[in-house]
Amino acid sequence: MSQVEEIAFRDLKCASCSQILQQPVQLSTCFHIICFRCQQNLNRNGTKITCPQCNKDSEMELIPHQEIMTCDLSPDHGVAQWDCFECGKSICSICRDTHTEGHRITLKAYPALLARNIWTEASLDTPSQEQDRTDDTNSTANQCPICDVDLCKHAEALQSLITGPQKYDDHCQQKDHVVNDIPRKLNFFCLE
Repeated sequence: MSQVEEIAFRDLKCASCSQILQQPVQLSTCFHIICFRCQQNLNRNGTKITCPQCNKDSEMELIPHQEIMTCDLSPDHGVAQWDCFECGKSICSICRDTHTEGHRITLKAYPALLARNIWTEASLDTPSQEQDRTDDTNSTANQCPICDVDLCKHAEALQSLITGPQKYDDHCQQKDHVVNDIPRKLNFFCLE
C-alpha cells in the first residue's frame, strides 16, 4: 500500500474483522469496506457476499481499492468522484449538481489519485473536454471537488495527507472529531 493510501486508510477498520484494513475491498451494494482476506472468507457460495455490518447482499463483482470508476449517469464524462447513498450510483462532478436534488452524496476515496492531484475537476475530463477548457477564461481547474472553491480548506487538508504535516496543524478541527478534548489526526474522511 502506498504512503498516501496508508494515511487515508489508517483509521478505517474492516467491517468484518474490525482490524485495520489490509488490502481494502469495497462491497458494491452498501459500499462498506472489508479486507481482501475477509472477502475471500465471506465468499463461500461464489456469487454473493453478505455484508457483516449491514447484512445487505453484494454481487461478487467487488470494487478493489485501486479501481477507478466512471460516472454511471454519463460514462463519457470520465471518472466518478461521488457516491450517491440514495440510489447507489457513482457520479462525476459534471453530473453532481443535477443528480443531488434530494439525494445524499459523499466524495469517493481515491487515495492513490489524490497523491497525483487528479482530484480536480479539470484533470478528470476527457482529452477533448480538457482542450476546450484551456480556452475558457472561467476555468475550474483549481476548484475543490467538495465545495467548488479555489484553494479551500479541503485542498490544504488533502495536501497535508499527501505530503505529511508541515507548517500547519495536522489535527481535525471538527467538533465531533474531538475525543476527551484531544482532536483526532486529520484523515481523508474529515473533509466531508
